[in-house]
Amino acid sequence: MRVPRGRQLIWTALYSIALGVLVLLLVFIGIGYLRLPASSPSTFTVEEVRWTIEQGTIANGQGWFGLGEFNYSRAAGFFPPTYDSGASFQVAWALVNYDHVNHTIYSVTVNSPFTLVGTKYSLPMPVVIGDDSRPLGLTIGSPSSLTGPVVLEITVNTLG
Repeated sequence: MRVPRGRQLIWTALYSIALGVLVLLLVFIGIGYLRLPASSPSTFTVEEVRWTIEQGTIANGQGWFGLGEFNYSRAAGFFPPTYDSGASFQVAWALVNYDHVNHTIYSVTVNSPFTLVGTKYSLPMPVVIGDDSRPLGLTIGSPSSLTGPVVLEITVNTLG
């Protein structure tokens, strides 16, 4: 069966227009005028950092490095940072040795799903009497699937 001439012209015109639009889109994408939307990385916010310091005490009952537990939180003036999932970030503790003898930081652990990537000053790290010049800097890694508000828990072992 033969298609009438009028219909054949309409289909040819529609095909030509579609092909022309496709060619224009490819040209605009090729020269960078049009871009496909990029997916934005997922993010997470560290709402709180909870520190636990495993330590002994001095004569007055105070810990070698002060409080055995403390938090970086909004209530303490901590501004919760937001990071891209999968990124590494830094956290620091400005420590002071209140004892009359030197002590050592032997190890640091963090809660899952975080990983400890590294420390500023290698461990074991000696801390001399009254030393407040070297903060313990930590580089923390996060998984690429981490999203939303999270709590980072850090345990510092000074007992060996």
